[in-house]
Amino acid sequence: MVAAAIGADQSPKPNNHATARYREILFSHTLAYQCHPPGFAAWSTPEWAIVSGGFNDRLPAVEAAYRAEGGEVLHTATSGEVQVSVVAGALSVDTWRNSR
Repeated sequence: MVAAAIGADQSPKPNNHATARYREILFSHTLAYQCHPPGFAAWSTPEWAIVSGGFNDRLPAVEAAYRAEGGEVLHTATSGEVQVSVVAGALSVDTWRNSR
């Protein structure tokens, strides 16, 4: 399950599938791999992809798929807690390790 998706802008594609621009998406490590990372990344084109999991759960293919679509990828194994705030329409992303 995608736990969070903030700020979608949807527009139709020629094949009648919607494409979306999400500002931030949050996954469990298992779903991040199971949802066909290149296809989901191309559809959602998030600014931020946040994956929750441990050090052994880091999947280079998942991170590469979102980076290829221009997204920043954070994995809680390396960044620690991730805090996302939206204030007056501005998205702020901070990590526990960067704020210490």
